[in-house]
Amino acid sequence: MKAITYKTAIIFSIFLGLFLTKTQAQNDCSCPMPTWKAIHFNEWEGAINGKCNVKLEWNAPEEGENLKYNVYLVPTEVEFVKTLVAFEITETVFETVQPSRWPAFWILESVCEDGGTSYPLHTGVIDCMEKVTDIDGLSRKAVSLYPNPASSVISISGNDIVKVEIYNALGQLMKIESGKNIYSVDVSSFTEGVYLFKLYDFYGNITNEPVVVAR
Repeated sequence: MKAITYKTAIIFSIFLGLFLTKTQAQNDCSCPMPTWKAIHFNEWEGAINGKCNVKLEWNAPEEGENLKYNVYLVPTEVEFVKTLVAFEITETVFETVQPSRWPAFWILESVCEDGGTSYPLHTGVIDCMEKVTDIDGLSRKAVSLYPNPASSVISISGNDIVKVEIYNALGQLMKIESGKNIYSVDVSSFTEGVYLFKLYDFYGNITNEPVVVAR
């Protein structure tokens, strides 16, 4: 999905790290993860406070049967409160209006028959005030990181990445990689948790991507 610059990347990484760590502690994360198919959002004409339409589409995991899905909304610039907006739905698409003028990200998790859930799958931050129209998050995404979660090496899909900064959930700089066309980063020495990857390309653009390290 298209990377969107937001003002509080480090604060976001702290909050996201605390939230995902707590979420993972509450379940064994044994349920298979879905993958994003497309993420669309556009300005809602006539709306006030920058509301926008959001449509999330995902691919069901190859493993697992009778899976259901939970969808959460989490604002980033107000009190960090996650809201369950779709509970154990069977469809692989969810469409709604982002009900806040604040930037927010969305979290998707699969739910197995035994009640176990997958690792959370997140979007980037969606800022309705950016006044964008019908952005297909996957087809226009300039940079992507995979696998996510990762255990050792994270691959970077994108051209002209010349520097990567990695921050932990406390906002501490953990690692810097620099060079021409960086295609991978080794995180095998990192403890489990959520990290914020700050990627710089040759043209001065910056992309912020949270990554889960799990083993």
